[in-house]
Amino acid sequence: MKEANIIAKFRAAMPGHWTSIENSVTSGVPDYVASVNGHMCWIEFKRLYGCDIILRPLQRTWMVRELRHNNKVVVAYWDEGPAVIDARELLIVEPKEKGGKLYYDVLDYESVYAGEVIRGFEDIHKYLFED
Repeated sequence: MKEANIIAKFRAAMPGHWTSIENSVTSGVPDYVASVNGHMCWIEFKRLYGCDIILRPLQRTWMVRELRHNNKVVVAYWDEGPAVIDARELLIVEPKEKGGKLYYDVLDYESVYAGEVIRGFEDIHKYLFED
């Protein structure tokens, strides 16, 4: 599924204030910042390539810097439905590097690293915007 379609599905299903912030001036900044009732989250939307989420090194660097300030950053994608991975957990995974891009295998994340993928709009909303 195209990234634009994934974004449209998330925005239609999840209430809140969504601001598109990705731009060509500041490399690595996620696609959106979303907020609901005082809870804010940075969201990088990705389509899957097989089982891989692909990040550019500057995206990873930006996420690491933001996580140091204890802000919530997630990677959202579509895999038979909506799914998100907390960037703090995803970045623990050792990516494969090809052509200057970082490939994170979702299957490795779940099985080898026992990472949690949050699935379904209701659970995603709770994870992102509730205490």
